[in-house]
Amino acid sequence: MSYLILSGLALLGLFSLYWFVLRRNTFHQLNRWGLLFILFFSVLFPFLRLPVGVQDINLAATVIETSRDVIPPALTPGAVVWQSSRPEVSGKWLMTGIYLIGLLLLLVKMLLELFSIGRLIGSGRKVPHSTFTLVDTDTATPPLAFFHWIVINHSSHSPRQYEYILQHEQVHVRQWHTIDILFAELYVVVFWFHPLAWLLRREIKLNLEYLADQAVLGTGADRKTYQYSLLQLSVPDIRIRFTNHFNHSHLKTRINMMNCKRSSRLSFFNYLLFLPITLGLLLTLQPLNAQTASTVEDLNIDPGQSIYMKITGNMSEEEVNKIIKRVEETGVDFRGSKFEFNQKGQLSRASLNVKVANFNASVQSSGDGKSPMKEPVIFYLLREADDKLGVSVGLPSDLSPDHRRIFTKFNGLMIGHFSAD
Repeated sequence: MSYLILSGLALLGLFSLYWFVLRRNTFHQLNRWGLLFILFFSVLFPFLRLPVGVQDINLAATVIETSRDVIPPALTPGAVVWQSSRPEVSGKWLMTGIYLIGLLLLLVKMLLELFSIGRLIGSGRKVPHSTFTLVDTDTATPPLAFFHWIVINHSSHSPRQYEYILQHEQVHVRQWHTIDILFAELYVVVFWFHPLAWLLRREIKLNLEYLADQAVLGTGADRKTYQYSLLQLSVPDIRIRFTNHFNHSHLKTRINMMNCKRSSRLSFFNYLLFLPITLGLLLTLQPLNAQTASTVEDLNIDPGQSIYMKITGNMSEEEVNKIIKRVEETGVDFRGSKFEFNQKGQLSRASLNVKVANFNASVQSSGDGKSPMKEPVIFYLLREADDKLGVSVGLPSDLSPDHRRIFTKFNGLMIGHFSAD
């Protein structure tokens, strides 16, 4: 779910720029690439400079119960204790189930529509041309383009209309607009819960129609005659979502765009706004404390407090993220660390990279990626032991018996003053 949330935030940030600043420009080719950038960036965004603990998570993981942990005794007042607990799974199961049902329904619908396109093309009379294949059909369907096929019911249109239709659909074929539409449809299948995903799909399709209209008028076609041809087409409103239609909805919007004055060259600079927004989105994914503490005294903890961190195989994704985030807030740098979860939501493998002050070390647990991690991954800062720092897989052998005993009494994170008594 964290992937979907982060992608949704990227979509919100970039699509807001398009909607409020760019969509009324007449630079339709630039808008095409801008819309595709929004789509692909939002898909890849969660994999770009993510906070430690979020990256490399198995999205199919589910949360399972973990064993209750023992709180170490003799904690002084004010000590911060984070421990793994029994998570509430019902809400997450419900949300995941609803999401998967929606995704499955839309995916099935998509496949059925692709099948209907294949039947429509297969049943028509095909006339090969140098750059496209014309499919003459008797079916009452709007003219459409799908990859290199152009489907037209020739008998339903006047010679002038037929000429404009062919010019229009050839633009879709030459510029490979079907690919844009397929990406937009797949995007909606995955992000069906996000209203802006549907709006992004609509804008991608509408902008492709702007491009085709602009190309037809660029050949010298009379603007008003062409617009009347759009209005006079009288075919049943049968829509196939994965194709480009000459007789598209939003005709009023298209006609208004054709009548718009060409955007000023200064409007080109508006597209540079993608850069700061993209950088801003990426920066929001940096650890809350991006700078590593240069000395132990610079850590954001009270004087004399120690850090005991123990991550075990029975912890959920949420618990691991919470622990890592909290330790990062103190000034410890975990960048480059990776955590993998199996299909049951169990931590199966961990690679921990730690940098703080002059200390820089990494450890990696063993495992097949399927079974829960057997040995815990441990990080510690012991102020009472001359600021001793260390990481290990399993209980550290170089610690005193008292410190080792503390690690046997808890799972999770403790920041404070502790004893093993």
